[in-house]
Amino acid sequence: ALLQYMLKVNPRDRNVIMAYNNIADALLRMEQYDKASYYLDKGEELARESGVESLYCYLWINRSDIFIIKGDLDTAEVLSDKALVAAMAYNNQEAEQAIYIAKGKLSLKKNAPQQAIIFFTKALSINTRTYPYYSIIGPLYYLGFAYYQTGEYKKAESALTLALNKATNTGILSEKLKALSTLSNIYEKEGRLKDALLVQHNYNTLKDSILDKEKMEATNQMEIKYRTAQKDKELIKKELLIEKKDRDLEHKNNLITAVILVSGILGISAVALYRNFKHKSKISTLKARIEGEELERSRIAMELHDGVGGMLAAIKMRVSANEELRGGEGEVLKLLNATSEEVRKTAHNLMPIAVQNFGLKEALTQFCQSIRESNQLEINLQCNSELDIKDASVKLSIYRIVQECIHNIIKHAHATTVNIQIFEQKGILHLLIEDNGIGFDSTRSFQGQGFINLEARVKSLQGIISIESARGAGTTINIELNLAFLR
Repeated sequence: ALLQYMLKVNPRDRNVIMAYNNIADALLRMEQYDKASYYLDKGEELARESGVESLYCYLWINRSDIFIIKGDLDTAEVLSDKALVAAMAYNNQEAEQAIYIAKGKLSLKKNAPQQAIIFFTKALSINTRTYPYYSIIGPLYYLGFAYYQTGEYKKAESALTLALNKATNTGILSEKLKALSTLSNIYEKEGRLKDALLVQHNYNTLKDSILDKEKMEATNQMEIKYRTAQKDKELIKKELLIEKKDRDLEHKNNLITAVILVSGILGISAVALYRNFKHKSKISTLKARIEGEELERSRIAMELHDGVGGMLAAIKMRVSANEELRGGEGEVLKLLNATSEEVRKTAHNLMPIAVQNFGLKEALTQFCQSIRESNQLEINLQCNSELDIKDASVKLSIYRIVQECIHNIIKHAHATTVNIQIFEQKGILHLLIEDNGIGFDSTRSFQGQGFINLEARVKSLQGIISIESARGAGTTINIELNLAFLR
């Protein structure tokens, strides 16, 4: 938006060129390299037209970074050399320092740590009053990495320690994890295991802090989306109210129009009432179907537990008492034990006793634990709600919703990790389920039996469900249930 304003005011201003460069720099950090190239092209074109050659160095060093990422190190080196010549020609120390850092990183990519040490030392010698990371912290980090590659551990330790102290004082986190990891490796190679353990602890603490921050940001983004939706609803309501007042004013001037309008409103109301009736009827049908399914599950579970389970127990007793039936190395007993355990698990899945005996929160915790123990999936449950729900059928439906999601993930997603978050917010119970599986194209319809069952259960609780996914990017399921309805 700022760039568009600057283009309108003075399209050839040098600040516009720097704006193109800064946008490209931001896109590079977001790994959007094609878009970054587009803005760099725009910047170079404007620099040529305006005759502002002093800014070429910034554009060329960013373009050099793109070629480094693409693996074309020779082209990257040519561009960085051109950028350095331009920076020195206009005595631009800030750009010169950034170029030395970039050339040092390029040398590390080319496995030339001695050359990299020279460049990072030059960057530190400039000592401009730029942003602390570029003037001190960054060069020291990379100098430490270069010394580490050459085996000069004392120098590496000195550079990394100085950089980490500066980073701690300024609160800058860029490259801090890599610096801590490298320092821990140095202490380990030198036999200073206590120091290595301490640095590794700091590394783990920082990593956990960053992960927590990322989770908090994700939660905040969800809240922002929710609030934006609520604001949009309020705006629509206000617009409808204004529109109604305008219609009322017209009605006073035209009685015939008023009669037609009233008739229309009555017709719309009738349609709305009819749709509401159909919706309630559909919800009732869904509830009845689900209750019927649960009764049938309960019956089958009881037959499995009391009937088949009892028969297996009797067979095990007979086999244990008879050596001929027992078989070599007790193979028959092992098969019987495995079969009994499978029957027990199936009966539990059909009718989870934990929901009735311990409550929904404990039942979900036990379910997740059983999934982990079976080595099917690494599943993390974060339940920030007490789930104080009295209605047994509602508790069971929520349990089934989570169970259905996890079974679908195991069956289709090929995921290794699932994160489940359950929390309350402004009268809404949120169930957020994320996996790192293969994902799918969510723009296409997905009407498998698993999704149909899941959607039916959510609708029976008058909730809403949304699914976001992309191929190779995992899947996120967001379910919202009105607590007033649940309780």
